[in-house]
Amino acid sequence: MRISKSITCAMTLALGTMNPWLMSESEACGGFFCNNQPVIQTGEQIIFGVDHDTQTTTAIININYSGMAPDFAWLLPLQVNPTEIKAGPSQAFVVSNQRTQSQFRITEVETKGVCSVDEIAFRSGAEDSATTQASPNSEDPGGVNVLQQSQVGPYDSVVLQGSDPEKVFDWLIENGYRLTDEMKEPVIPYVAKGDVLLALKLSKDQDAGDIQPIELVLENTEENATEAPEACIPLRLTAIAAQADMDVTAVVLSNSGRAIPVNYNHVEINKAKIDWMRGGSNYRQIVSEAADEGSGNAFTTEYAGAASVFDDALYQDGQYDVQRLRSQTDLGLFLQELQSQGLRFRPELRAIMTRHYPEVVNCRGCPAFQFEGTMIDPNDAVDEIEERIIDPEIRVQKMFDSFKYATRLYTLISPEEMTIDPILDFDSSLPEVSNIHEAKMIQYCGVGGSPGSAGVEIVLTDGTVISFDSNGNRDRTILDSMPSALRVEQLAEGTLIQDNSTNIRDILDEHNVVNGLAGCGCESSTTNSSAAGSLAIVALLGLTLIRRKRR
Repeated sequence: MRISKSITCAMTLALGTMNPWLMSESEACGGFFCNNQPVIQTGEQIIFGVDHDTQTTTAIININYSGMAPDFAWLLPLQVNPTEIKAGPSQAFVVSNQRTQSQFRITEVETKGVCSVDEIAFRSGAEDSATTQASPNSEDPGGVNVLQQSQVGPYDSVVLQGSDPEKVFDWLIENGYRLTDEMKEPVIPYVAKGDVLLALKLSKDQDAGDIQPIELVLENTEENATEAPEACIPLRLTAIAAQADMDVTAVVLSNSGRAIPVNYNHVEINKAKIDWMRGGSNYRQIVSEAADEGSGNAFTTEYAGAASVFDDALYQDGQYDVQRLRSQTDLGLFLQELQSQGLRFRPELRAIMTRHYPEVVNCRGCPAFQFEGTMIDPNDAVDEIEERIIDPEIRVQKMFDSFKYATRLYTLISPEEMTIDPILDFDSSLPEVSNIHEAKMIQYCGVGGSPGSAGVEIVLTDGTVISFDSNGNRDRTILDSMPSALRVEQLAEGTLIQDNSTNIRDILDEHNVVNGLAGCGCESSTTNSSAAGSLAIVALLGLTLIRRKRR
C-alpha cells in the first residue's frame, strides 16, 4: 500500500539548542528538586500521527533552545492553517525513545575451556565511557492576514499570511517577536508563495525553562480530498543553527503500514561493525557513516511494527487524581501527592513550581516533608499542571491508541546536507524491524585460565561471528575499515543502490584471521542466559545503548 500526496510541510526555526530542565528518576538526589544541569539534546525530534480516514496529520515537535527567554522565537511555515495548536507533552519523547530506539544486547554468555575462576577478561568499557482562535481572517492595515492568535501553554502564538514577506516580518517584530535577518531569509520563499506562518514566543510571565513541545493538527482542506496531509520533517531552516551530524528522529504512527522516506535514501546498518562489547556505543557513528555512504541524505529504520508498543506509555486510566491534588492545602503533602502520582519527574513541573512555590525549587535537596505545615491554595498550580502535563499526556495517549502501526526513522545530518525536507510515505509490504538487537558471547579459556584468556567470539543472530584475541585485546582496526551500511536502497522506488555484504564478509574474514582464538583446552563448557547466572556478567557489559549527543 503506497499513499502519497504533497499537502503540507512544517518547517522549524529556533534560536539555540538546549532543552528545558529535565530530571529523570535516575538523577534524583533525595530532595524534591535538585540543582541538576539541563540535559543538552541536539537534533530534531517529531512524532507524527497520520490518519487517512479523517484526512488529518498530527505533529508533535520537540523544541530545542538555549538562551534568554526574551530572545526566543520559533517559526513554522505551513501550507495549511492548523486547525489546532496546543502544548505537547515532553514525556511523549521520553517514552518513544525508551520503547523504539535501537538497543544492542549480549543476552547469552557461554564459557568454553577449563577455567580457574568465573571472571571476565573482556570488560564492557563502561568504565571508559556514559488553542483558542482569535479574530480569524482579520486583515491588518499593513496587508498581513492574521488567521489566528492565542496563548498556547507557555507561548504566545500567531498564524499569519501575507503576500509581502517584509510586511509579515515587520508585523512580527512590531508585536514582540525577536527575529533576525538570518532567520528571515530562508523563510521568504515560503511566505512569498502563499504559505501561512506560525510564530511562537514565550509569554511575558514565562521563562526559557517553560519551553515544551508544540502539537499541531493539520487537515486536508482540498475538495474531494481522500488523503491526510503528509508527514514532512523540517530541516532546511534548521540548518541555520545546526552543527555537524545533527540527530534527526521521526516516530510515525499510522494504519497504513511502515513509514519510508520518499526523497531520501534508506540504509541498513552493518551490525558486524557494532561494538557489542560496549553495548553499541559506536552506533551513532555507524549511522552517521552509513548515511554518508547513502549520499548524505539517508535514514535507517530503528523500529517498525505494532503501535501497541506505546500501550499505557503516557497514561493509564486512573493514573492522575486532579481532585486529590486540589485537596492538598499543605505544601508538604501537596509535594508528596505530586510524587505519588508520578508527576515529580515531568520536565514541565520545575517551571510550574518555580512560578508558584519558588521556595521548594530554591531549597536544594530538601525532602517534601520539610515543607509540611506551610498552608497553600494549590488550585492555580494544579490548573497549570493539568493544562501542560496531564491533559496533553491523556490526549497523546489516545492518539497512540488510535493507530495500529509505528515506525521510527533516524539519521544524522550536517547543515550543508540540509537542502531537502524529507517527505515520508507508507509501504505496508515491507517487513517489521525490531529495535532490540541481540548477540551471544563465547569466552574461551586455556587450561586453568580465566574466561576470555584464549579469546572471545561474538555471535550474531544471523550466525555472523566476530573474533577477538586473548587477554582483553580488542583490536578493531580492520573492523572499523568495513562499510557502515550493509545496504543502501531507495525504498520509494523499490531499488537497491548498493550492496556491501560481500565486501563486509571479506573484511570480517580478514579480521577474524588476524584476531582468531589463541587456542585452549576446550574440555568443558557452560552456558548462562541473561535470566540466570550471567546477570552479573551482563551488567558488566554495559548493555544499554549510550548516545552521546553534541551540538
